[in-house]
Amino acid sequence: MSLLSDSEKVKLLISILDDHIDKLPREDNFANYLETIRFFLKTKDPIIQKAAVSTSGILIENAANNLRVQISIKQAVGTLIGAFDKVGYPEAIDAAAVILKFEELLERMSPKEAKGVYDERWTTNKEEPSLGDLIEHLESYFDELYLEFQNDSINEVIQGKMEGLEIALKIARMHMYGNNGPKITE
Repeated sequence: MSLLSDSEKVKLLISILDDHIDKLPREDNFANYLETIRFFLKTKDPIIQKAAVSTSGILIENAANNLRVQISIKQAVGTLIGAFDKVGYPEAIDAAAVILKFEELLERMSPKEAKGVYDERWTTNKEEPSLGDLIEHLESYFDELYLEFQNDSINEVIQGKMEGLEIALKIARMHMYGNNGPKITE
């Protein structure tokens, strides 16, 4: 390859970008980033160039943030081990088998596939909590606070939380049972 002029370098870079962008999936953040660089190189319009530079800066900042929050395989496995330790898995050999399988799956799955599995399991199939679930949760929390209150009966924060929960429980029960349901006592 002979020495290229600046305009020849730009034309070559545009053709390389065209080729790379065509190989990437549409609506991919990296493809969009490359597209902004290509726009900058192709146009002589300073407004479009300024917009392309600004957009590419935003896209690379978003990509950097996404990379910072991604969990490495070691972090994920360490978190799983910590969870098993905290829960107290009955058989150490069973926990080890689960951890090894988990590590194997993490190595085989792309971040996009892992997110899809997570969303499928935990977000899309999750049933909406009912009013009964809310009442049950509020009652459980009230019971916890009541036990704390038994040990610290002058704590005004606990008293305030309990009073707020009582009101929330009354309202939730009124919505659930209406006027025909169980009587709400104070």
